[in-house]
Parts: sequence; C-alpha cells; structure tokens
Amino acid sequence: MAKVFGIRVPVFPLGLLPNGFEIKWAGKTGIAIIENFCTREEADYLIARSGKRLTDSRITVGNKRIKDAYRTSQTAVVFDPYNKDPTVLRVVARAAMLLGLPANHVESVYVTRYREGEYYKAHHDAYEGFDGDRLYTTLIYLNDMTDDEGGGTVFEKLNIGVRPQCGRAVMWTNTNPDGTRHPEVMHEALPVAPGATKWIIQLWFRNYKMIDTPRTSFDTPQTERGLPLTGEEILPAGAWAPGDVEPDSDYGKGFS
Repeated sequence: MAKVFGIRVPVFPLGLLPNGFEIKWAGKTGIAIIENFCTREEADYLIARSGKRLTDSRITVGNKRIKDAYRTSQTAVVFDPYNKDPTVLRVVARAAMLLGLPANHVESVYVTRYREGEYYKAHHDAYEGFDGDRLYTTLIYLNDMTDDEGGGTVFEKLNIGVRPQCGRAVMWTNTNPDGTRHPEVMHEALPVAPGATKWIIQLWFRNYKMIDTPRTSFDTPQTERGLPLTGEEILPAGAWAPGDVEPDSDYGKGFS
C-alpha cells in the first residue's frame, strides 16, 4: 500500500509489541487473528478511559449519523485530533506498523461497549468508491468472554467466527486500491448473553492523514539494559538457561 499511495512508512521499535504477540492467518480468508495485541493493563486502561463519556452508538445514513436498531451499543472517543492519549497511540502504532501505514492515518478511535442483548447486524466498514475510505480495520477485544456469553464477531461469507478474548485482535482489508470493497468481509457482532458485557476498541485506517499524531518517545524495553535470567521465568519454546542445567554434550544442552 505504501507504494500505491506514495507514503513514507515510519519504523516503530520492536519493544512496542507485548510479550506473546502472535499473528495467525485464518486459512485463506484474509482474516488475521493476533494474540496478545495489547496487554491486560492497556485493556483495563482503555475501558476506564471511556468512563462516563459513553453514548449510544450510531450508524451513518447519507450524510447523517443516527441511532438505529441495526446497531445497539455505546461508544466513547478515546483518541482524536483534540485528545491524543499516549497509551492509545501506542496501540495505534502497533497496528500501523503491521499495516505499513503511518499512525496518523487512523480515524478517531472509539471504545465500544455491548451489554446484555446488544449487537451490531451485518455491515461493511467501508463505502464503495475511490474516496480513500477505510482501507483496513483492526478490532481489539478488551475483555474475556466464554462461548456461552456470546458477543463473537462473525464473517458469514467467509464461514468464520472469532470469540472475544482480552488482548486478541482481528485485522482485515476492506477495499482494493481502486476503492472497490471486499464483499466477503461483511461482519456482525453477535448479541451478548444475559449478565455479560463486551468491550472492544476499533481502529480504522485510511490512505491519507487523519490526525496529527505527536512525536512521542516511547518508553520501550529496548532502551533498558538486559538482565540475566533468574531461573524462575517461563521461557519460549526452544530457549533455556544454560546456567541451570548440565549440558548432555560438549556442544551444549542436549534434547531427547
């Protein structure tokens, strides 16, 4: 996309990615599911950030934003031209890094809450036409939900559903470079079961600048000195602490 639109893609430090960050493609659907896209602390912060500013969600009809039974939820702006929260910017920067777009191509960012019985019927995130509408969507779940609690995201034409889990993100492409939509990414938010609540944050990216993002110096682990393992850490597969074991050969730790 950077070549198509002639934009300069910034580089964000690897330290912006949380521990356990993992990307998997759902078959050949074009849907990417990302585990640990954000931390639980970030998710809790985003929920708290929405606070008392939640208002009834709206849909766009023509040039108007109206309340409609097609979409029942509440939303709150947490990042826009007048409110450039650095914690939200960190989350935006991760998505921008994966998409190859500058972070300032994101629209105003909303946190959305779905309570008992609330839903969003099948819809597209982008409109038809070469007007630089929403190229990409990144949908991030901010709390855990069981299968019995509902609230999943379903792409009926792709025969795939995604269950909410704190920190999990779903990412997809909405349009082709000529502005035509991908019809298969029509999706819906299933109703939430009694007694449950669903929280998400949506990031929509366009092919042009939407917000003047501040020049932020992120405090990342890469700017700190590394410390030796203590032996109490849970390590990724394939890693070990040589000082804690006797090697099985002169060439290092053996595997059986």
